[in-house]
Amino acid sequence: MKKIKIFLGSSIIEFANERMAIENFIRNVSDKFEDHYNVKIQPLLCENFDDAYTTIRKQEEYNQKICESELCFFIFFTKVGEFTREEFEVARKQFEETGKPKIYIYFKTVDEAEIDRSVNDFMNELDKVFGHYYGTFEHVDTVKLRILLALKLREMDFLEVKTDDGSCVVDGVNVMSLDNVSEFANNRTLASLKEKLAQVEEEYCQLKPIYKKGGCDSAFYSHYSTVAANRQNLMDEIKELQKLIFNISVRMTNDDIGGNITPRQKEAYRLFELGDYEGCMAVLDADDIESDFQRGLELIEEQKRTVCKKYIREHKTAIDILLSMKEHTSRFAEIESRYKKIVPLIFDIKDELQTAREYVAYLTKQNKDADAADVAKRLLSLFDGPSADKAYLLDALGLIHRRLNQPKDAEDFYLQAIDIMESLAKADPQKHMH
Repeated sequence: MKKIKIFLGSSIIEFANERMAIENFIRNVSDKFEDHYNVKIQPLLCENFDDAYTTIRKQEEYNQKICESELCFFIFFTKVGEFTREEFEVARKQFEETGKPKIYIYFKTVDEAEIDRSVNDFMNELDKVFGHYYGTFEHVDTVKLRILLALKLREMDFLEVKTDDGSCVVDGVNVMSLDNVSEFANNRTLASLKEKLAQVEEEYCQLKPIYKKGGCDSAFYSHYSTVAANRQNLMDEIKELQKLIFNISVRMTNDDIGGNITPRQKEAYRLFELGDYEGCMAVLDADDIESDFQRGLELIEEQKRTVCKKYIREHKTAIDILLSMKEHTSRFAEIESRYKKIVPLIFDIKDELQTAREYVAYLTKQNKDADAADVAKRLLSLFDGPSADKAYLLDALGLIHRRLNQPKDAEDFYLQAIDIMESLAKADPQKHMH
């Protein structure tokens, strides 16, 4: 059985309840994974270690546990304690030497007057010395979601993790509610839609029994239909927005795992967690990104690839956030503008191909089938051998040609996609059968 160890570093006194909640969450998730995937998730908390006599001081024993873990989550409140700071240093040095454990840091939102100087000093050091991304949270569910996404993206990539009706679902099983996760709780548009739905729901519940009884006049039925349609539209809008927010959460965790977050993205993601979307767009200002990009292109040729990837990732972060800004009237025009800036570069450097793949999906959703087909076909040529990405593009081309009323071409693309997925499933059933 594969074991994945997660060390939780924090003040035992300040975070007693949160530590217990996180431990219970990890154990519940582990119970689900053990039977299905033969994987055990083990939470490492110092209060659970053996208190028996030992020849080394206890903190050194905890430090050994850190070195054995795959993931380390550090959470801070009003101060950065001596021992938790030592645990972070142990984890950081171990990661630099061996590539593990991957470190995640979160600060609980608190009134500025209550914060000890050690917190601000540590934040500044993370930014300026280590260049490390850190997040904030108001409710422990935010940390739970980050743990779950880190497990999926770093240790168990075969898992299907998505959102459905305001919950996080893993391989079809509801694992946790997202209502208290920072980026969901702080999203003003989402809150407004839910408030409108609650008002419509109240009227809908009053009208539905009368509708069921029948015998009403046409004016009633017309009004009931309007209310019911409005209710469904609001429910659909909420569901779509929740998916868009969740997609940004996944990308944020993925960028963090890969160590690919730029300073501009770090600040945008922090503002995203706080629900400040206008702040996000100010940080991800197109002109500023363009200016940095142009300066970067003046560097020597060996650095061009790195500069291009940064440019692509920052614009893609802006695109992701724009997709969720449903009240931003010109968002689609800006999304299109940004994609047109970065897609040619993707084909030029033959990297960040996932972004080009997502552009195909975007164009298809916008009913721009000819443009989507062109990008998909160009992208296909960059994938050597069978892969899930190649199968996705072939399937997308099948859909596009079916919509263009070209059934023979559609069938050819679909069959190629099926052949690839069948070969991948035979080679690695655990990864490709979910």
